[in-house]
Amino acid sequence: MKRDTLKSPSPSKMRLGLYGGSFDPIHNGHLRFAALSAHFFSLSRVVFVPDALSPHTYKTISLPYPHRVKMVEKAVEGIPLFGLHRYQDPSAPSYTKDLLEEYRRTIPEASLFFLLGSDAFLKVLTWKEGLELPRRVRFLVALRPGGREDLLRAFVEERVHLPLFTVESLEGAKALEEESREGVILFRHPSMVRLSSSQIREMAERRTPLHGLVPDGVRRYIEEKRLYTSEVES
Repeated sequence: MKRDTLKSPSPSKMRLGLYGGSFDPIHNGHLRFAALSAHFFSLSRVVFVPDALSPHTYKTISLPYPHRVKMVEKAVEGIPLFGLHRYQDPSAPSYTKDLLEEYRRTIPEASLFFLLGSDAFLKVLTWKEGLELPRRVRFLVALRPGGREDLLRAFVEERVHLPLFTVESLEGAKALEEESREGVILFRHPSMVRLSSSQIREMAERRTPLHGLVPDGVRRYIEEKRLYTSEVES
């Protein structure tokens, strides 16, 4: 595995967020969730982890790994809070379990948080050792557009057998951290951007301008490579 050098505070003080997803493409909603998570939960850094050959997402991903990594690279460029994890062999299956173990080995003193969307979390029981992962690190879940909190709560409590805590304020985040209770966090905030990658793909296919929806570097890359159209460049 390869990742950008961590330049944040010393490992003994580090609270590190790993944000997994296909990022097909990455958009401002992803960045806002990451930034708010860092602020509310005192994360030293948030590292974006684009899925490589994920056993659970490869059928739904539109673009090859290099394109998606390049877009994340452009999105986080110049933002010290954010980093990018690159898999050395994206043709090999990628498992969240292995990712977390890698970071545990290399930064053993860090407190790990795993960020993801609610659609991905609802598949956690199909992951390798998926039932145990939310017990090993803190999961921060963002409700995707159109997602239902009642279904997510039922899944967490009845299938994962953990409580679901809803955090909407700094006070709520602080209180939960002080209690150190095991469970999954549904994190939501009025300033979160309600946007999905599928919306961006549809707009790009129609050549609809993406200003304000994705970082400018990502927008230019999509336009230059004609991504999500029949004329996409390799």
